[in-house]
Amino acid sequence: MQQYFVQARLQLGQPLLLDAGQSHHILHVMRMKEGDVIALCDEQQMMLARISVHERSVQALPYELVDVCNDMPAEVTLIMSLIRGERFELVLQKAAELGCARVIPLQTRYCVARVPKEKAGKKLERWNAISSEACEQSRRLSRMKVCAPITLDDLPQVKSDLNLIAYEHADHRAQRLSFALRQSPFASLSIMIGCEGGFAPEEVALSEQAGFACVSLGPRILRAETAAIAVLAQIGYELESRGME
Repeated sequence: MQQYFVQARLQLGQPLLLDAGQSHHILHVMRMKEGDVIALCDEQQMMLARISVHERSVQALPYELVDVCNDMPAEVTLIMSLIRGERFELVLQKAAELGCARVIPLQTRYCVARVPKEKAGKKLERWNAISSEACEQSRRLSRMKVCAPITLDDLPQVKSDLNLIAYEHADHRAQRLSFALRQSPFASLSIMIGCEGGFAPEEVALSEQAGFACVSLGPRILRAETAAIAVLAQIGYELESRGME
């Protein structure tokens, strides 16, 4: 079933006019017809709704509350070094699917990709659209937020209860990610992933000074996008397994 996020607060029996993009998607991509059912979400609750077509616009009438709770047990922030266009967008898509709460792009020394100030607004708009679509596809209750790019100097402002940096030179026996996740309970977590060239030693030192602990993802060197997806999958597994104990 197709899901759409809406800005307005959902109420049973209260019709809602969908925006032009959603109406176009329903009519011309999904090819839905009068009376078909969609899921609507206002990031607080999800409801089933029947659609009615009015020329080029679509109105939805919520009729049933859906019991859903599929966010991660902790708020997870991915601080992702900028990598080339399509690969960064792949990370955003998969991070949203895996339950990440927010992604913060990070500009580091070895980043080949750059976001000029004059293009930052359009980039953020595109990145958040990719996030929303992936969250809808995954039937998430809340959207993953993509924030404006930062530098290492901004790390103190984005810290969580547990703060980690995936570093290829960390001891893969003594500093494994799984060990760090099992040390003590936490309500929020931030993890940094490097770009194609990784982190410079002084960048790692600066991150440690800001309270980020080095962790290893294993004995093999991973591509940046692979590392991000693997990290979030492992975090989700550890958190959700803990909740079932």
